[in-house]
Amino acid sequence: QTLIFTCNDHEPVITELAQTGAEVHIVPAENGFVKLGKVMEHLVDRDINEILLEAGATLNGAMLRAGLIDEYVIYAAPTFMGNEARGLFTLPGMHSMSQRIQLSIADVERVGPDLKITAHPVNLE
Repeated sequence: QTLIFTCNDHEPVITELAQTGAEVHIVPAENGFVKLGKVMEHLVDRDINEILLEAGATLNGAMLRAGLIDEYVIYAAPTFMGNEARGLFTLPGMHSMSQRIQLSIADVERVGPDLKITAHPVNLE
């Protein structure tokens, strides 16, 4: 089953998506984006208590800032990328170490040449 959450109420697009079998939910916007707390409320109402988020830096950063991530599973490859490479999280306004988000490492495992790090947030405000 495909659930789509949007803050855009453009009826022709919603109708087209619904005709493909998707269930479309219109939720309030926050700073031009879907209000993530409302999405989580919809999921809880459906008895969905766990989600796996594999997303880009913008959604990852928004979920982190909203305090909606309670466990991180991070795969680290033995490579270096330049400063223009896309990071894991878009976190505007974070410019110094004092603004860092501390993690508690629960587990580190080797997966082929990569490391799989399981961690939890410590000081998320």
